[in-house]
Amino acid sequence: MKHTWLILFTCACIVASAAAGARTAGFTGTWSTNWGPLEMTQKGSQVMGHYTGQFKGIIDGTVSGNRLDFTWSQPNGEHGRGYFVISDDGNSIDGMWGMDDSDSNGGSWTGTRVGAPAKTGK
Repeated sequence: MKHTWLILFTCACIVASAAAGARTAGFTGTWSTNWGPLEMTQKGSQVMGHYTGQFKGIIDGTVSGNRLDFTWSQPNGEHGRGYFVISDDGNSIDGMWGMDDSDSNGGSWTGTRVGAPAKTGK
């Protein structure tokens, strides 16, 4: 019986460790998105990044749980807000973007991580 509990405890620790690893990956990394490449760096709850492709610009936001709320701006003066929700495994983001004060009137912004999840140093 003690052996069974030890096995169950070990399995629970492995699962908890894997889940913690996904959370620590955060938003840092390179992402292939439906709007082109996106590079983000997370330090604590703050995220800064830039996107290239058909449109070029920067994002600046704050993470709460698995959600990043951000503002974006482009050199042509266009700007707005948006959000990403990161998947449990840390390898995909699903979100929306909007113009001016909206965070969703522009459409979806989704992507997958390029390469292995990067650690945020937490």
